[in-house]
Amino acid sequence: REVLEGLVLTLKDEGEKDAPYPWEGEPYTPEIKPQMVGSYTIDAEYIPFEEPYTSFDIMEYRFDTVGDQLCLLHEKQLSYFTLQGDKLVKGKELELERDCDDISSDHSGMLYLSPGIGDVMGVKDGVMTFQSTVDGYLHMHPSGEWGISYWVGSDTQKIRNQGGNLVSEPWILTNMSDAAARQGIFSMVDSVAISDSRIMVSGNAELEGGEEDKRLVVYDYDGNTQLEFGGREGNDPDMI
Repeated sequence: REVLEGLVLTLKDEGEKDAPYPWEGEPYTPEIKPQMVGSYTIDAEYIPFEEPYTSFDIMEYRFDTVGDQLCLLHEKQLSYFTLQGDKLVKGKELELERDCDDISSDHSGMLYLSPGIGDVMGVKDGVMTFQSTVDGYLHMHPSGEWGISYWVGSDTQKIRNQGGNLVSEPWILTNMSDAAARQGIFSMVDSVAISDSRIMVSGNAELEGGEEDKRLVVYDYDGNTQLEFGGREGNDPDMI
């Protein structure tokens, strides 16, 4: 107690200073350098918003691109930004009926917005076009003809677009919560991406001995494994 009572803190009063508003501060411009990923060189370009876009939450934003537009999703708000020159200019905004936290698109410009628990919604050109009975996170093939949906603790589903109606059927990763009946290595899926020729899945995989680790598996459209990543040691170059 004597030691604590003997402590004296002296603070210099420099007066109160308000933090600058976004339009008052100095715009941040990052220094971008090429990065090597394996044998590939990745070049990035910094594209700022024309007007400051203030964010109060850095974790929940999701985005996708459609043509020259950036589609930014945050809870119930869907915002469109158009690339004009070297800046993103804000355009349409759409207030959704419920919070959504995942987004994907196809080549037609259709956006598939997923609340996770609840129906997937379709938005095109800023207009709500459909609401399906499919739930989970839906990632569509670029053609818009089919996609894969997934959700925590649920089996993956293949979603087909039949005349504008989305219908589901089991995909290859089933019984993920049952080790004895499980099909595939995944006990839980974290993310799915679909390219023009492959389906990429990442998540928790149960390995030999009952241990779980992160894996990324690349499948062809028939569900055959093409590649698998995810080293188990800290110095493995493909550790996830």
